[in-house]
Parts: sequence; C-alpha cells; structure tokens
Amino acid sequence: MRRPKDHILIIEHDPEMRTRLVSLFLQNAFLVDTARETHEAIEKLKNSEFAAVVINREMIRSGSNALDFLRQEQPELMPRVVIVSGEILPAGPDGSKDDTFPSTVYDMVEPEKMVQAVRDCANRPMWW
Repeated sequence: MRRPKDHILIIEHDPEMRTRLVSLFLQNAFLVDTARETHEAIEKLKNSEFAAVVINREMIRSGSNALDFLRQEQPELMPRVVIVSGEILPAGPDGSKDDTFPSTVYDMVEPEKMVQAVRDCANRPMWW
C-alpha cells in the first residue's frame, strides 16, 4: 500500500516530456497522476491530495494559473512544488539554473536531482 507521501501530480503540456517524467517517477516508486492543461490540474488538486506537484516552467511563463490556484487555495502545497524544464537551463548570476525560480527549477539532464527534489518536497511537513 502506498503512503500519501508517494503521490505526486505532474502538470506538463508536452506529451513526450510528460511520458518521460511519468516513467522517471514511476521507476522511483512514486504514485503519479498527470494533468495536460491548467483546468485539468486544478480539478485534480481540488479532488485529490498530493505530496508534491511537478510543474513545467513553460506552463507558468505562458500564464498558467495552476500556481496561482495553489497560492490562493492550497498554500500548504507551495513548499512542495518543483518546477521542471525540458531544456538545459543556463546558470544565473548566483549559480542557480533560473533567475525566476532559483531553487526549484530542475532539468532532465540531471534527473536524479529532480527526483531527489521531489522526494525532499514530499517529505516536508505541511504548513498552514
């Protein structure tokens, strides 16, 4: 029986990237749910409990309101959000991979770091 801390939601619009992410997290013993669109993600967030949320960086930059929904309706999940990118991200001035989300953006070049980040997020205590 899976514990709730294993259940994650992947919000990814690109079918190939979504498949890669699902495969990666299933191989690492996560229970994975997916959403292709923001409205689908919001419905799943309203109706299920997730230990962590993995969201595509481009969906945030393109005006997706899944992150806004989390901030307003489920702020306890905000420390459990991991932002991912399918591209290799250049290092920012402080050595981070992205200036917008400096500590939370992971790319597929280092999948083990992404998995560990999600595992760390899923193990954080909830806050209200």
